[in-house]
Amino acid sequence: MKYIRLLAALAVLFVSIPLVRSAEKSDDTFSEKNLRRLIVAHPDSLLMLLDIAQERSAVVLPQYKIELLRGLTYNEKRMPSLVERYALRGLAPDSVEEHPAVKLNLLTLLADARTVSGNYQGCIDAATQGIEVARALDNRSAEYNLLTTMAQVAFGMGDRKQGYAYNDTILTPYSADTYRKAPIASP
Repeated sequence: MKYIRLLAALAVLFVSIPLVRSAEKSDDTFSEKNLRRLIVAHPDSLLMLLDIAQERSAVVLPQYKIELLRGLTYNEKRMPSLVERYALRGLAPDSVEEHPAVKLNLLTLLADARTVSGNYQGCIDAATQGIEVARALDNRSAEYNLLTTMAQVAFGMGDRKQGYAYNDTILTPYSADTYRKAPIASP
């Protein structure tokens, strides 16, 4: 049994070291596409690469994307308090305003993390902002995802009527005009 654990530790070490060494040599390793591939398979290696990327932030990736990738990695590792921390850090720079799709991803992460931690008011705030961004981008799947989160929060707070209203909003088909004008109600 000890040998199996030792072999598993060595395997992780042998996977991580080449990734870090190659990252120090090549900025292609730091492309967002390559980094996203590591989120599920090698989250700890990705976190090491993001630390290196942060040192080279002007050259490699903007800070808000580094924070997004960290948030996604900690979301994969089921660590909601760290997801919330890095989502908030990613939302802090003014430059994220120029990239609404990234802002939407960060707000969705933030809303989900706050739901898990029981911060319902914070979740409502993040989800409401996210719904506005999703509507501006005409991203219905993101909007419906956030409306589902809002329904879960309403049910969690004991407001079944509002929870069902959010579910009805998701299930009721919108015309193009109605879609843009539908209000977002807070529980």
